[in-house]
Amino acid sequence: QDSNEDGIGDIRGIIQRLDHIKDLGADLLWICPIFKSPNDDNGYDISDFQDIMDVFGTMEDVDELIKQ
Repeated sequence: QDSNEDGIGDIRGIIQRLDHIKDLGADLLWICPIFKSPNDDNGYDISDFQDIMDVFGTMEDVDELIKQ
C-alpha cells in the first residue's frame, strides 16, 4: 500500500496492512529490494545495504515492521 500517496508502495503501507495480511493466513512476507540502489535493475543493483531507498521509507520503518 502507498501510505504517502506518491504512487509507490512503501514500508509504512505494509505496516498498515499487517492485520489484513495475517487474516489471509500469511505468516511471513517476501519484500522486493528496498535498499539504496541506482535502480538500473529494478532495485537489485544495491549500492548500500545499510540504508533504504527514500521512496520506500526509512530504516526506522523497517525496524517497526520487524517488531510488528
